[in-house]
Amino acid sequence: MHKKNNIRSNKIIQGLRPLANTLPRGLKILLKKSGHNFQSIIENWDKFVPGYLKNFCYPAKINVDKSLSNGKLIIFVERGKELEIEYEKRNIIDRINSYFGYDFINEIRLKNLHKKLKIKTKKTIFKENKTPESFTKIKDQDLKISIKKLINAYEKKNN
Repeated sequence: MHKKNNIRSNKIIQGLRPLANTLPRGLKILLKKSGHNFQSIIENWDKFVPGYLKNFCYPAKINVDKSLSNGKLIIFVERGKELEIEYEKRNIIDRINSYFGYDFINEIRLKNLHKKLKIKTKKTIFKENKTPESFTKIKDQDLKISIKKLINAYEKKNN
């Protein structure tokens, strides 16, 4: 047993160590800054923002004091949509606070995003059920069936 790993403020700790000592430093900082709340805001962003605006903005950062109140949410907004987001600020704040059950966010600040947001579209392997020529050249029927099953499973997962 290495004593070097079990020394904490010049005392040797035997037995179980506190969980906080096992967490990586970066994760501790995020948890102290309520990173779990920011993550849940990102995951539920489409619930907080009206449907026509969720493609033009996304949360960038959150500033919260130690009591987890008086939060400031910073949102990147595509250029030209700032005014519409400005009108919806109060509704977004109310939805976020009702999600958490307490007054977590008090203010939303907008930052311009000069590039257009690229929305990911789902790709299909075969467009419009057209198979590539190389697939039709395969002579082994078992291999063709296996590849078709693989493609169907892949497309089902991504849809």
